[in-house]
Amino acid sequence: EKVDDQLDIDEFLAKERLRVDIIKYSLKDIEKEYSIDVSELEIRLIYDIIFGEYGGGVLKKAVIFDMDGVLIDSEMFYFKRRMAFFDSIGIEPGTREFKNFIGLSDKSLWEVLVPNDKNKREELKEKYFDYKKNNIIDFSKVLNKSAKYVMTKLKDNNIKIAIASSSEKKEILRMVKECDLDKYIDFIISGEECIESKPNPEIYNKAINALELSPKEVIA
Repeated sequence: EKVDDQLDIDEFLAKERLRVDIIKYSLKDIEKEYSIDVSELEIRLIYDIIFGEYGGGVLKKAVIFDMDGVLIDSEMFYFKRRMAFFDSIGIEPGTREFKNFIGLSDKSLWEVLVPNDKNKREELKEKYFDYKKNNIIDFSKVLNKSAKYVMTKLKDNNIKIAIASSSEKKEILRMVKECDLDKYIDFIISGEECIESKPNPEIYNKAINALELSPKEVIA
């Protein structure tokens, strides 16, 4: 049933009673059909999985959040900043397809931007480092509006919280500080600390080990 007005997330979940796998694979369709912000639905759904009917009776002890696209809506900002940088120096990047950068570590990202020329890649990375200083993202303005709500509920129920992000560690730490999330977070790991990039599970396995839990006790 299509609705014309913006639907409250709680009302939507209660009304539709959708299974997790349906929501997981149909988020964009749901956003289009119901005028619901997908990022908010995703983050609120985590709470319902742990404490609601979707939990399957298995008590979860931790949640591992990604940063970009989950806690903050930043990936498009980063993409546009990279493209603007290459435009400013008059060099064409390896690709201008947004989808090719999602979830990559900084190392992998630059291999996509500047393929087949390691020396040129390192030279441009240094220039981009300076460019970023004058074009920084304000994390407080792109924080998912449900993040603190969900984290508060999780901590109230003694659920551990970790962040596993492909972003640079210093940027993750800056986000946590600017968004005042310090009190919620038990562990942080960056793609810089891993050999493999997502979707390889290395970063999640390391986070789970650091939390001293089993995979079945964690939602990631």
